[in-house]
Amino acid sequence: MPIYERLIEDHHRQRVLLGRIVDSAANLESRRRLWQQFRRVALCHADAEEMTLYAQLEANPTGMGRARLSMMEHKEAAEDIERLDEMDMASPEWMEKFQSLERALRHHMKEEEEHVFPLARTIISEIMARDLARSFDERRGALA
Repeated sequence: MPIYERLIEDHHRQRVLLGRIVDSAANLESRRRLWQQFRRVALCHADAEEMTLYAQLEANPTGMGRARLSMMEHKEAAEDIERLDEMDMASPEWMEKFQSLERALRHHMKEEEEHVFPLARTIISEIMARDLARSFDERRGALA
């Protein structure tokens, strides 16, 4: 499987977790558990994606700008995750901040799937895309 399909699967998992966190408003313990799971998945995903797909795109003049923009968005999301970790999860402010992060991440994933991955397919060979999927899984597994 090429890395693009692997990343789309991972994006789906993140979207499901984001939705479940929003739906957990009445159950704080469930929200905590889902948040920790989402947090781990999102941060490991971003790191592994940067070390695999974005490393290849950044090395190519055609993909460099898009790679850097996406990595900047990863950094912003990680900072928001840190801020959420420091907030009272039971507060309305936490959910407001979380929903802002959710919107940003959903937009980021859509941009990757609709713009970055098609660009990457023009830069990265099919064989390399399959190798990157294996590297992504190894890296993400090592971080989880």
